[in-house]
Amino acid sequence: VIGVFALLLTACAGTATQRIGISDAASEAEAKKQREIALRAILDDEARLDRIAYPILTKAHSLCGDNVAYVYGWRITNIFGYGKDFRETASTVIGLNEQVSVRALFAGGPAMKAGIRIGDWIVAINGQELPKGEDGLKKLRDPEFTDALGKAPELNVTVERPEGRSTLNLKGEKACNYLVRFMLGDAVNAFADGKSIVVFRGMMRMAKNDNELALVIGHELAHNAMGHIDKKKQNAGLGSFLDLLAAFRGVNTQGMFGKMAMGAYSQDFEAEADYVGLYMLA
Repeated sequence: VIGVFALLLTACAGTATQRIGISDAASEAEAKKQREIALRAILDDEARLDRIAYPILTKAHSLCGDNVAYVYGWRITNIFGYGKDFRETASTVIGLNEQVSVRALFAGGPAMKAGIRIGDWIVAINGQELPKGEDGLKKLRDPEFTDALGKAPELNVTVERPEGRSTLNLKGEKACNYLVRFMLGDAVNAFADGKSIVVFRGMMRMAKNDNELALVIGHELAHNAMGHIDKKKQNAGLGSFLDLLAAFRGVNTQGMFGKMAMGAYSQDFEAEADYVGLYMLA
């Protein structure tokens, strides 16, 4: 039987043309090109998100209570801010290297007003030197360092350019202290976590009109500003306490009270986020 089956397989119809062989060099060149296309698309999405979110965060800062910080309208990083596969691409597309430098500027922001340029190497901020390499990235992500920047009404920034070194003064502007983050993924989703606002690429594609995307950002900003996430956690804690009491009496609620409490006032929270979010946009 096996022999007959093998004989039948040899009689099966196949392709009529010969596949073209692709060299390793050609394959790598195409992969490099695709990485550049992908990175440019990501940067375009980030730029759009920044362009829409920045004025909302700054103009609506009076509605964010005490959670306000000074911002400077820039993105600074170095090549280690990207994964190993994209570092060469980041060097080609953005010109990044081991030195911390300006990757993006927000229109009308303090950095642009002070004369900061995209590509400027940042040598020091308020007298604190920024090291090269991974240490420079760690410095930028150090909570103590970022908190100090957020509390500083102005910065003295020493930049390095081909024509030489100079120090520029940036006067910060107040903004709601919630980082707006762009997330890769096709989910048509955005959420607030109490500290930041996350917008997925799928949501940005869905909200093709900038006003639609602004509504999403305003809504999530309102969730943070009105403390909805902390209130949900508090409610869930109360419900979980009831679950524990029931467990002591031998009743397994399977977390029912916690889940119910977590969902308490959910519709009201959403309605309030819509309402306050519109004020923030206005």
